[in-house]
Amino acid sequence: MKLRRSSVAALLALSAAGCGASTPRGVTFVPVGPGRGEGFEAQALEIAPSGDCGGLALLPRTTTSLLGGRVSVSLPPADVRGMPHSIMAAEPSREWNELAWIEAGDARMAIVASEPLRMVEGDLAEVVTGWIPPSMTVERGSEDLAAAFASPPQQRGDDVPLARIYVRDADGLVVVLDVITDPRNAERGGCVELARAFASSAIAGTRRVALSARTVTFEGLTLEVPAGFASTIDQGPDFSVLHVDAITRSDDAPLAALGLYAGDHPSFAPGEAPSITRELLGTQVPFFDTNEEGTHRREALVANGPRAYHVFFRASDETLFEMLDAVAATLRAATP
Repeated sequence: MKLRRSSVAALLALSAAGCGASTPRGVTFVPVGPGRGEGFEAQALEIAPSGDCGGLALLPRTTTSLLGGRVSVSLPPADVRGMPHSIMAAEPSREWNELAWIEAGDARMAIVASEPLRMVEGDLAEVVTGWIPPSMTVERGSEDLAAAFASPPQQRGDDVPLARIYVRDADGLVVVLDVITDPRNAERGGCVELARAFASSAIAGTRRVALSARTVTFEGLTLEVPAGFASTIDQGPDFSVLHVDAITRSDDAPLAALGLYAGDHPSFAPGEAPSITRELLGTQVPFFDTNEEGTHRREALVANGPRAYHVFFRASDETLFEMLDAVAATLRAATP
């Protein structure tokens, strides 16, 4: 399964600090079996038979909320922050991607929280088994909690994946927590056991993803978002981007996503001739189409007052493409 998150490679070369206290609830995990997903190129490590994960397992733990209240997990003192990104790019919404950084001495660990916008029905543990590489073992914590643990931990690039935790909310949407450390710390032993303690405490939070049809207000405009689509905003230094993405229900679900950029320097480089021209925000605007690897993309640029708006959308299914085309046509100036 492809997640909506930034790369976690080299996260553990960063440094940070935090504060906290207390202990988690407990859930007993039952093994389901090794993952059936794609493996990855890995390097074997010499893991101590027991340990405290460089002292991280000895730290007190307290309930930590991630992704704006989508999920909570009991962690040692952690610095909760947005994902690393270019200073020229918008910061990914912390409702969809967030990082909890744990550090004590030279021991470091990262928990990367992601919102994959994936709805899962039926046996959660059995479904996620198909997403997990064979080097990890899937275990069931409850009907709405499953996790895959490294068996044993292996180095992947600069990082050592220890666990991937899946928490399902009342709507059927899953939130993913990746627990990662560095090779030196992993070899001390006890890190997978600590990741298991995190997993046993993970529960869905109180914030739900809006799934019904609704009007979204963004940078002086409104847009009609249909049911079954999630929306969020990435904020840049002098611009912002609204994202509208389809909730998926299967591994082979078609792609469908719309974006709306508001700022002074849009990345707009269309083809030579527009495909269509239509009215948008009271102006006749040319729309440009491209097709690549089965995905139909359409984009347009329009000025509204002092700002430029770049609307772009794509879909790998023509029915969904026409739906997004209709969504783009609902763009209006917000009523004062």
